[in-house]
Amino acid sequence: MTEAQLVAALLSPVIFISAAGLLLLSLNTRLMGIVSRLRSFHWECHQKERAGAHEEAKALELQIQAITRRAVLVRNAFLWVLVSVFLALVTCLLLGLAALWPAAYAVAIPFFVLGFVAMLAGVGYYLAEVAIALAAVREEERILSLLDLKVREERHTT
Repeated sequence: MTEAQLVAALLSPVIFISAAGLLLLSLNTRLMGIVSRLRSFHWECHQKERAGAHEEAKALELQIQAITRRAVLVRNAFLWVLVSVFLALVTCLLLGLAALWPAAYAVAIPFFVLGFVAMLAGVGYYLAEVAIALAAVREEERILSLLDLKVREERHTT
């Protein structure tokens, strides 16, 4: 194996790792935003319960459940992309070892394929979360509209 072939073989996993790093950055930002919002809703729900606003607390609980589902999807995406990075690193190591042990090429291929499949799984979870993100906002809007309507009705009856 020539030096040029070795560099070419190492380049694919390195580009793969770079792309995964950017995806992980995006996923981390999204997860932290969701977790922050989830904490806010938990606190608000707690305050509503203490104030006796049970209907509003129930509405917040529905939002908490929806946001928790989104957080699980983002966490799963994050974990699968991390697995793909690990497998890409193993691939790089094996490709480097192939300079001394040519059979390492055959071992590296399955690791690269598994890393690619793991990346696809992570992207799949990310797509699922993005798909339901707007639905969650619409549901939140519907719940808040119903609560506003109930508050207006209570004001008119008193």
